[in-house]
Order: sequence, then structure tokens, then C-alpha cells
Amino acid sequence: MNLFSLFDGTRGAIGTVNVTTDPRYSFVIQTVDQIRNAVIMEKLLRQPFLDLFIAAYKEDANLPDNLKYEVPREEHISGQVQIKQFGNDPPTDADVLEFFTNAFPDVYLVPGEMGTDGGESIESDKVYIAIARSLVQLWYQTQLNPGRFSVSQLIFMFMATLFGETAHSALVWYNIRRAFSCPRSGGIEREAGKFIQTQLWGGSTDVEFVKNLTSNISLLEDVGITKGSVFFPIDADLAQRLIMFDVSKGLPLLDVSTLAPTPLVTTGRTRSKFPRMIGTLAPQREFHVTPKEILVRRRLLENDKTRVVPGV
Repeated sequence: MNLFSLFDGTRGAIGTVNVTTDPRYSFVIQTVDQIRNAVIMEKLLRQPFLDLFIAAYKEDANLPDNLKYEVPREEHISGQVQIKQFGNDPPTDADVLEFFTNAFPDVYLVPGEMGTDGGESIESDKVYIAIARSLVQLWYQTQLNPGRFSVSQLIFMFMATLFGETAHSALVWYNIRRAFSCPRSGGIEREAGKFIQTQLWGGSTDVEFVKNLTSNISLLEDVGITKGSVFFPIDADLAQRLIMFDVSKGLPLLDVSTLAPTPLVTTGRTRSKFPRMIGTLAPQREFHVTPKEILVRRRLLENDKTRVVPGV
């Protein structure tokens, strides 16, 4: 199994540090390795990624006009035409194993705080994983001093974000293997993270937080799964079961029909997609929603974007 590196900071930025051997970050390294090992050892956990590769293989999307200047002219053709041109075989489980075993990308703990609608832009060459530093910091703090959320809930958030981000990196890797210099622009590339999360847990992973409109401070309120327009909170006990990767009942690992949904949106409460920049270092507290506070729901991942590998 290839070793990945862990960096604190934005990829390519001055001041970004390789913290792979820093003992303070060992819990992150070990958790990522445990997740990788689980996927490598359990074929059922690889199935969502194989389904993702197959969906990309079958999709016949054209290259969008705004990307044509970044790729060779001969690739300004549809996905299916290019597949036939290069004689690519359909993906198999061996491709997924190869990615997780020998091509797993580096991980960057990037700046970002809860409450942003977009945060920093995602770099286009997505052969790496970016996760908010603030989530890892909150996870670390909770191990030392238990707060509103359990360690298991924060590990679930980290795991869900890791899987979603890995989906994009895996697609870039897969497309390069089949002689594409960039992914096609079809729906599966744009929604790869949501695709994987839905396969694993029956819906997209979301969080809710309260944002004080006066102080502009956001406080994490709930972790959960959204199916359709319904949000199902994940408590500490359920999070602990989910991070055990019990595949005895097949996929998805969670039957959301057995959970109690939150109430529908009411006055003073709003919901929106959540970017991959999650977590907060603001003091955790109990609260009541007042006119100066709004409850916002966001997806753990930003709107999925087509990843392009420039200069390839």
C-alpha cells in the first residue's frame, strides 16, 4: 500500500507544511489508513467506486467550451468516441483496488470555517484530497475535552468528507488511465461525491449550524443525512455504528427510513448546501434560535465541479 502525505495548508501555497511525521497529526494518518484498509479488504465497500467508474465510462458527455483551450484539440470529442478510439475496456474491481492500494492521493488540511458559502476556490488539478483544517482541530479538541458533539460524530464527518473528496480524485486518476487528459463534463463528474455518499449511506451527508447575524459566528448544531429534502440527524451512538463499517446487511450502511427526521423548515430557519469547509473553533454552547440567529444546513461537499488536470 502506497504511503500518502499529510499537509497542513493549501496545496502550492507558501507556508504549507508536510506534517506526516508530526505526532500531533498521527490520529488523522491512522484514521485515513484504517479507512483505506477497510475499502481494500472489503469488496462491498469498493462497489460504490466501481459503480462510479462504470457510470463515467458509459457517459457520453462532450467537453465544454470553456475547457477546450486546456486540452489537446484531438480530445475535443465526446467521451464514447474517445473510448472507442483508444479501445478502453470497461472498469473492474481491480481498478478500484489499484487506486486505493497504489495511487491514493495526498491529503491537505486547508483553511476554511463554517458559515462560508464557497470558501476558497477548489484547484482544478484534483489529484489530491482537501479537508477543512477546522474539522480536524475540532476533532482533536473533542478528544481532550468532550463538547457538544462526540468523537464518533466528528470521525463520521471526516470519513464522509474523505470519501466524497476521494471520489473526485479517483475519477481524475481513472480518466488519465484511459487516456483522457481531463474528465468529461457530465453529471457523474459533477456529483461524484454525492454519488459515493448516497451509495454508502443512502443520502448526502449534511450538517446544520446556527449563524449569529450580529457576530457572524457559526456554531455546529447537527450532523446527518439528507435524502430528498428530508434531514435525518446522526447521534453519537449511530455515528459509532456507522464508523464500524458493518456490511453484514449490505449497502447502504444506513437505512434512513428507521430514523426520525428533523421538523420542516420554519420561520427563522434556513437550509442550504454545505461546502467541504466545515467545523468551527468558536466555543460550543447550547442555544435557542432568535431573530438574530438563523439555522443553516449545508452539504459536507461543495457543488461538485469537473476536475481538470492542466498541462497533461
